[in-house]
Amino acid sequence: EISTSSVIGRQAIDHLQATSLADVMQLIPGQLMDRPDLTQQQGLQLRTLQNNSTMAFGTSIVVDGVPMSNNGTIGQGTFSGTAFTGSDMRQVSADNIEEVEVIRGIPSAEYGDLTSGLVVVHSKVGVTPWQAKAKINPGLQNYSIGKGVKIGKAGIINANVDYAKAWGDPRQKTRSFDRYTANIGWGYDITNRWHADTKLRFMQAKDWTGQDPDAIQDGTESQSKTTTFGLTHNGRIRMDLPLMRTLKYTLGVSMSQIDNENTSFVAVSSGLLPILTARETGYYSVDWVTSSYKATGITESRPGNVFFKLTDDFFLRLGKTIQSFKVGVDYRYDWNTGRGYYNVDETRPYRPNSNGRPRAFDDIPGLHQLSAFAEDQFTYNINKVNRLRINL
Repeated sequence: EISTSSVIGRQAIDHLQATSLADVMQLIPGQLMDRPDLTQQQGLQLRTLQNNSTMAFGTSIVVDGVPMSNNGTIGQGTFSGTAFTGSDMRQVSADNIEEVEVIRGIPSAEYGDLTSGLVVVHSKVGVTPWQAKAKINPGLQNYSIGKGVKIGKAGIINANVDYAKAWGDPRQKTRSFDRYTANIGWGYDITNRWHADTKLRFMQAKDWTGQDPDAIQDGTESQSKTTTFGLTHNGRIRMDLPLMRTLKYTLGVSMSQIDNENTSFVAVSSGLLPILTARETGYYSVDWVTSSYKATGITESRPGNVFFKLTDDFFLRLGKTIQSFKVGVDYRYDWNTGRGYYNVDETRPYRPNSNGRPRAFDDIPGLHQLSAFAEDQFTYNINKVNRLRINL
């Protein structure tokens, strides 16, 4: 890349004892250092000193060629339920990362949908020995095991499983986080000109907030459970044509289940609370509550994402001039088939009379995005030492 960028390799990640992509970002020049805490959502903010969650909206995280997307995640779930916070980096296990490239300047046109930086994550590939790791401290436990093996002409398979458990404060365990991840990648040659990589990813995480086990229990708690299945497929075909030297394509599909559950006591300070349940204009008979009650509210979200990109790379050489071209198209589709927010008992709502939106997530149309890009990297060799480079 011509832009300002930093590359973080496997050796630096191991030295840092990182547990997620959020920890890896501590190695970026100019990044604010922070105490690792898996019980808090971890967004990414590049090129800013303000602690403003809206900054992360324009930072793109690309994992194995597919951008992480929360466009379909409506509602305020733990894993980036609001568009302003961007993607939650806790979802990406550090022990399955081979290399991270952070582009702080203007990246290639092919990455498109971003405004404030790009993070390109490459997961482990190739033949590797057995690697078992354990990281333990008073607030965190993280265990992983992985191996890459060659299976003859069928290619190379690399697999990794990871478990992490964290507490916000080991003295008072009022917040916890559990994460299970499993990744398997298969690299193979379809022909002598066509190479492909296929990767399957599973991630399940649970956030919990409640009372300390040593305190009197009244059932007040909040928990969020997220389960994600993902598939990425990358191919590279050597065409060796004048205007198509290499043809590349990327296909990504992900499906998630996000369930947020909140339980607490609703106070009735005035001694008389009407429960409004009507959703249309008119006159209705209203139930009344005269004392505090225990309520549970649930948000059911089922986001999905499809991504496809096709890229053509070729170059032209004329005298002292070399031009490298990259043209292509990409398509994205995000949707959500979840029920949305509802109360376990509609006569005892978790947020009474809050003017909430009862509209189900699956009533909201999906988002289609189609884009095309073109890039020209122009190089003119003035002499044996000096060169002029222009990127358009």
